[in-house]
Amino acid sequence: VVYTRWGRTGTSGQALEQNFEEFDEAIACFEGKFKQKTGLEWENRNEPTIGKKYRLIQQNFSEKQGGFKGAKWQYWVDDGVDGKIDGWYDYSVDG
Repeated sequence: VVYTRWGRTGTSGQALEQNFEEFDEAIACFEGKFKQKTGLEWENRNEPTIGKKYRLIQQNFSEKQGGFKGAKWQYWVDDGVDGKIDGWYDYSVDG
């Protein structure tokens, strides 16, 4: 089974569950969707983000159980606001 969910933040969104007869078909489906969204092959998932595509976020689930003390909040700029170049920026108390 390959489960895909999408939608705007704050909404329930939509979902698709795809069943496959063969394991290799499910893997190919997943890897195809991953490449479509990130621009990267699954084997190269740790490479830098390509353009304005999605990026893989690695999570440490054992650290997560204690809360989000080490979380890093960022936002994407792609419209030249404040003269910034396209890219990810850390949130700060000053804004």
